[in-house]
Formats: sequence, structure tokens, C-alpha cells
Amino acid sequence: TTATVDRPGAFTQNLTAVTSYTSSNNSYQSVADITALVQAQGSGAYRVSGVNTAALANVNQAVNFAGWWMVVFYSLGTDPLRSLALFDGFDPVSAGNNQNTTLSGFLVPPAFGSAKLGVVAFEGDNTLTGDGFLFNGATLSNAQNPADNFFNATRSFLGNPVSVAGDLPQLTGT
Repeated sequence: TTATVDRPGAFTQNLTAVTSYTSSNNSYQSVADITALVQAQGSGAYRVSGVNTAALANVNQAVNFAGWWMVVFYSLGTDPLRSLALFDGFDPVSAGNNQNTTLSGFLVPPAFGSAKLGVVAFEGDNTLTGDGFLFNGATLSNAQNPADNFFNATRSFLGNPVSVAGDLPQLTGT
């Protein structure tokens, strides 16, 4: 429920979770509100450490993972208006164990025309197929996330692979 976020040479801040989720397979996810920190420190690379995880060094096992991400909502007067919503949870998915989640309040006003949905998932095996993602009954897919292997360890934006120079390790997105 704690971690440290920093920018080398700039700042170090200890974090405490405001919410934590656990699952039956000994995994967990914690959430911290770092709005004030990001407002004070601005844009740039952030690094996290001190996350409580199993020892991953020299482990040759496909099911071990650790992850961290940040969601940023911002306003920019020159951009068009947007309707933003954040849904947070931690639902385990396994063979024969589908998960259904109802998102309430996710509305796209007719004037907006289209919407974008971002998903962060810890499922990421590219060799096991059969997982999919449906929204209002429609199967979602793109060039990086096929309909029968949506959660396949890719990192993409609108179907294109994403690679960020500051990430360690830096991956291709595919």
C-alpha cells in the first residue's frame, strides 16, 4: 500500500494508497491520488520504486508481473470540450471465468461524435489466445489487439504500437 515516486535530481515523494484491491490469486492493486504532486512537478518522466512485489530477478516464470501507471486528466483551453470518466477495479480473468463490469455514467454526448476508451490490464500473454474485450456487446479490436487475443502484452494507442524512450526497459509496443 506504499510506494515512492521520484524524478532523479528533482524530487522524491512517498505515497500511501487511498484504496487497495486484492484477488484470490495473491495479486493486488493499489491506488494513490497524486494530483497535487503532478500539479507541483509538472510534465516529464516519473519513476516509481518501493512497490511490494515478489522477487522478480532471475525468475523464469511467465506468470510473475509487476506494473505501475499514471492516469492524467488535464484541461487545455485551446482543446475541444471532453467528458472524462475513470473507472477503477481489479477483476481476475481466467479460462472459463469471464468478468462483466457495468460502467455507469460513461456517456458520449451526440455533439462529441466519438469516444476513446483506455484499458490498463495485467493480463498480457501473447501466446495464449481466447481473451477478448467487449463494450456494449461489441467485440473491440485493432491492429495491435486482435479480437481473440486482446490482452496480449502490447502497448498501443489507436491501433499503433507505443514505445516511450524513458521506459525501462524500453519496449517496441508490439
